[in-house]
Amino acid sequence: MLPAAGGLHNRNLLLLNIGGPPPSVAVLSMPAGTNLQTVERPGIPLFQAHYSADGRWALIMRGFNTGMSFAPVRDGRLAPESEWKPGVAGETDMYRWSPDAGLVYFISNRDGFPCIWAQRLNPATKDLIGSPFAVFHAHGASRSMRGFVDPSAIGLGVARDRIVFPQAERLGNIWTGKLELH
Repeated sequence: MLPAAGGLHNRNLLLLNIGGPPPSVAVLSMPAGTNLQTVERPGIPLFQAHYSADGRWALIMRGFNTGMSFAPVRDGRLAPESEWKPGVAGETDMYRWSPDAGLVYFISNRDGFPCIWAQRLNPATKDLIGSPFAVFHAHGASRSMRGFVDPSAIGLGVARDRIVFPQAERLGNIWTGKLELH
């Protein structure tokens, strides 16, 4: 089991179990490491689980490029899947909460380039409000988020006033010289 970044809240830890199949999400009580809950979806991997800052919700990716869900959290455990709310659909393998859990940030190719987008959320219900909007466009040829073999390795860190993400930088040169024939 590997911890999901940002997965610790209220002495519980959300973990990704890659021992699958399929990958699942586990809730562990810390520091003892007691397994409180394991959530699996047969045939659909669950991963990238993150608690909201207030610990009342968890963001969980379902499948590859199929989207994510918001799961209510009660007594440190994830609510039954029948209570999960649909989140932003498809196009990415990377979602992160804003610090106040009023937005979810994600990397998407919806405009033909991997760019950072956000979706507004109802603070209490986590229902989607309006359409996703662009936060940062990375359309340049020399600096892009496309230079990574594994898109899930890109990473995305969100703080109150910053978003941290890697970009690949490609440089090229054209050299000229005079050809001297002998």
